[in-house]
Amino acid sequence: MIGQIRTESMIQQQLSALNQVNVLLGRVSSSVHQTFVAQLLSLPKFDDVRRLERHGFSAGSQNEEDGILVEIFRRIGSPNKTFFEFGVGSGLQ
Repeated sequence: MIGQIRTESMIQQQLSALNQVNVLLGRVSSSVHQTFVAQLLSLPKFDDVRRLERHGFSAGSQNEEDGILVEIFRRIGSPNKTFFEFGVGSGLQ
């Protein structure tokens, strides 16, 4: 019984540690993505104020899609700003 409790406790600790690593990797990935996009947009080939990437920001999206959608709706002048996403992971983002 005591051995089982210790094993369950160790599993919970390992899961917690893995979750923390996952969160840190997500932050690093986001930072790398932002740096890469910034470098691309600084190239003359991509230096256009109309590019949607310049309007990106994240309120809950992984790759600043929130800002891009806001800009798309602004450009098309849609009075109804509803967006449906299919294929979302857990639905909590």
